[in-house]
Amino acid sequence: MELAFPMPPASLQEHENPAIARAREIVLSHGWNSTSFQIVNPGIKRWFSDRGDAVVGYVSAAGLRVAAGAPVCPENRLEAVTAEFEAAAAANGERVCYFCAELMLESLYADSAAHTKFQIGAQPGWRPAAWPEIISANRSLRAQLNRARNKGVEAN
Repeated sequence: MELAFPMPPASLQEHENPAIARAREIVLSHGWNSTSFQIVNPGIKRWFSDRGDAVVGYVSAAGLRVAAGAPVCPENRLEAVTAEFEAAAAANGERVCYFCAELMLESLYADSAAHTKFQIGAQPGWRPAAWPEIISANRSLRAQLNRARNKGVEAN
């Protein structure tokens, strides 16, 4: 399954902030967090990694950078990008709080003495590309889908 997000009309793109355009490119390439696309909204500051392959959207308040989710970057760079972002914040006299960062970042720092986790809610996550494997590996899910199909439930 391929997801497509609408791009602004060409007349708007040429007047668009280059940081927002670059952030959108990174989100479309590497976004996995449900808050990833929030970083292109007005009022959000954007930090880009030195390599230019990662972005973090955040707001600053009272010596704290509150990040809108986890860094958006190639999955294998999450730890390095997070460390780079936290170092940049520290150099600016700020600490970091990842808000709605979800499981991938939580797992990365599960045993970290330097990070504290405070769960305020839970959100299910899944990868649509893995749907065929998910169905084939889960007998209960297949039964629920068959039951819905037999009752005439359709999703378009």
